Amino acid sequence: MDDLYLEMPRGTVLQDGDCLGGAEHDQVLKILAKPEPVITVQALEGGQLSLLKAAYHLGNRHVMLEIGVNYLRLAPDSVLESMLHQLGVAVTRDTVPFQPEAGAYGHNH
Repeated sequence: MDDLYLEMPRGTVLQDGDCLGGAEHDQVLKILAKPEPVITVQALEGGQLSLLKAAYHLGNRHVMLEIGVNYLRLAPDSVLESMLHQLGVAVTRDTVPFQPEAGAYGHNH
């Protein structure tokens, strides 16, 4: 594979599935996120409040967090995993693309 140089505005965040076009629009580069080890957190049946509490406590710790409709995802951390179990949520280890929220000031896509 040939080397590729991208010059992008500072703060640019590339997400899985994004496409970049060349100056002549004759080439398109599709971004594919590499799967990595993560912890996926989901509510147990009838326990949606516990998932909200987990998000609150993880946010207080400034953890990089991917937020889905019915899950939270973060980098593996045994201390946080123990806390999450105590909060009554389901915790599983996965290997999937990890796309955390950019944060309140990171909206430069």
